[in-house]
Amino acid sequence: MALYFTNRRLHQIFCDIKPHLNSSKRKDFVGRLNSPSVDQSLPAEIELALIWALAQTGDIDVEPEWLTEIKRPDAYTETLIPGYPAVVEITAHSNGRMAFEDPMVKSATRISEFADTVERKFSEKLRFCFSCLRIYRNNTFERLPKARQNYKISQHGKNQIRRWIEVGEDRLEYLQFEDGEVECQIRCTIPVRIPMTQRVWTTAPPETYDLVDNPLFEALDRKRKQLSGTPDGIARIIFIADAGSDLLRKIDSSSMRDWSNPKTGSQIIENFLLKRKLDIDAVVVFTPHRSTKSPFGIPAILNQSKVQWLTKIFTSSEFSADLSGLENIRRALPNPKREGYQARSIGQQYHTSKIRTRLYRGYRIVSDMKSMKFSISSKALFDLLSGMPMDEILRDAIPEQIPALRDRGYTINDIKFESKGLDSDDDHIVITLAPDLSNTPFSID
Repeated sequence: MALYFTNRRLHQIFCDIKPHLNSSKRKDFVGRLNSPSVDQSLPAEIELALIWALAQTGDIDVEPEWLTEIKRPDAYTETLIPGYPAVVEITAHSNGRMAFEDPMVKSATRISEFADTVERKFSEKLRFCFSCLRIYRNNTFERLPKARQNYKISQHGKNQIRRWIEVGEDRLEYLQFEDGEVECQIRCTIPVRIPMTQRVWTTAPPETYDLVDNPLFEALDRKRKQLSGTPDGIARIIFIADAGSDLLRKIDSSSMRDWSNPKTGSQIIENFLLKRKLDIDAVVVFTPHRSTKSPFGIPAILNQSKVQWLTKIFTSSEFSADLSGLENIRRALPNPKREGYQARSIGQQYHTSKIRTRLYRGYRIVSDMKSMKFSISSKALFDLLSGMPMDEILRDAIPEQIPALRDRGYTINDIKFESKGLDSDDDHIVITLAPDLSNTPFSID
């Protein structure tokens, strides 16, 4: 499932860029795009789209073998910067790489495993909210979840879980669980199979307090090493995209609580270029953004605002070339369907969801004095014709007014196909219903 773009758009991009890719790179993209892991598929979408956008601005060479023998950049171009050849490395960053997610998942997994020994599949009902721990370190207060990467549930913790489960239907809605350094509120809900990453959260915000010891700096540094073999005279640029990262989505802002002094994405990138100014010339951030305002003061939700790419360019103090051509990359990129945090969340849920491949366009009804036009999802209509059971998902895609119109003597007067193009994975079938004498009883009126 494509997350930033439609499947149609992504297929078109892949077909366009195929001539630039060798067989191993094609296999790499196919494997990652089809991966059930959002941390594989979402970065692959972004990398493919950015390479395609680079190709729209001029000739490129993907992973050039002739440039260096060991570490090859993602792309080489001579048209991005006037008078300057350049190599580009592409990466994506998400909150999943922040230090707090893994300890929460590990702690919740240990608790869930024990809960299943008390009652079979009880863990599918559990949701975990980890408390926030404040510590004073490096002259600032840091907020971290009360979870442990190497947590092992103690006998005291087992007793809490067992007593809570064995109460049965009369148990409290949640359990305030405390076991050593792990503290969380465990809620019992309806059983749903979803990834553990979707069952844990924390009151601690996704912040970092060090300009070097953080996942964003580490991601940039990995890409710096990939470009370490680039010959002199070639600009070295890193493209980094938001794949569900608060540090990139709110790149110039941090928590309003000034006492905690969290670092912003801009501060981290600027510090990276200061420390690595001899190795990297520029970092370009790509972030999908939905505006909350419109030119006419209409709320964005009513104005049906679209998500668009925003870019921010950071350059080393040692680099002074004209980077205005980078704006062409942003313009060439297809508009994303959603923001980064939304794409990552949907991707995490998708492979365990019952609605896989069954995302239908909503229907539309237009009426005049003589007829009624129904624009219905072509996928929903095809599923109905192919014998798929009329469940809640399919029923919601078919207008409920149609049976009543049939009883009033309406029949199909006209059918048209309405394509929605590459930026939609579904189309509309426009069905016109009008009164038909063949379906109408005789009347004296």
